[in-house]
Amino acid sequence: QFPDGTSHFVDDSKGQMFIKLLENNTEFLDDNFDIEVFKLNEDDELEKLQFMNKRQTNIKNGILLDEPPTVEVLDFGPQYVEYYFDLLVDSEIPDEIYCKAISNNVLEDIYSDKELFNCDDLEQDKDFSDLYRISKEIDEDPC
Repeated sequence: QFPDGTSHFVDDSKGQMFIKLLENNTEFLDDNFDIEVFKLNEDDELEKLQFMNKRQTNIKNGILLDEPPTVEVLDFGPQYVEYYFDLLVDSEIPDEIYCKAISNNVLEDIYSDKELFNCDDLEQDKDFSDLYRISKEIDEDPC
């Protein structure tokens, strides 16, 4: 629970969750947010979880290496966020997931994240069962 009395509960029984966060009154940049994840222990204490370093690069100490880095297999445990769920941000999110999640969204301003994702080539699942938004009540004879 937050100091203002609000709280957020995540129901993981649905499988996936998509959250779109916007920060108003600031420049639209890549690193507008810092993400922290906490676990509520049995003692009602918050434990800050760590993120695994997903990004591997051929650059070490500012020098481009000839060989790709060796992939370390980490035995990560409950102290890592990835032990509980996968957290994808920005360009890590596949176009299909993003486009499906925002299919009803309209372009809000020129600083839209729709520029990061290619939704034009993806077939959107459209529900044509209620094309004219007609009531689903039983049709009655008008006479």
